[in-house]
Amino acid sequence: MNGGTLSNFDRVWMSSDRLLKLLVRKAGETSSPVTGFMSKMPAFARKKVMGGAPACLALIEDPALPLLRQAASMGNANAAAAIQLIEDARGARLARYPNSTWYSATGS
Repeated sequence: MNGGTLSNFDRVWMSSDRLLKLLVRKAGETSSPVTGFMSKMPAFARKKVMGGAPACLALIEDPALPLLRQAASMGNANAAAAIQLIEDARGARLARYPNSTWYSATGS
């Protein structure tokens, strides 16, 4: 990393299908009693409640969304909660850094 932008190697690794499928599978294995209520919780609380694979997926943002949406459509409540985390994180990031991307706070 060079002060806010992931290297090409890191971007490829973080968006690899193998890693994303593993994280989505791990997210589906955990069972949290709050996942069904995630949309009703304030954004700051969602971030504190979710951990592990869903939190990792929330950091990856855009590359994770297609697999998460597919998992959510199959009834994976944790995938739906991770989508909500991503949307919260993206909104907060874009509010602070309008030109940013999932891999660069500076938008490069």
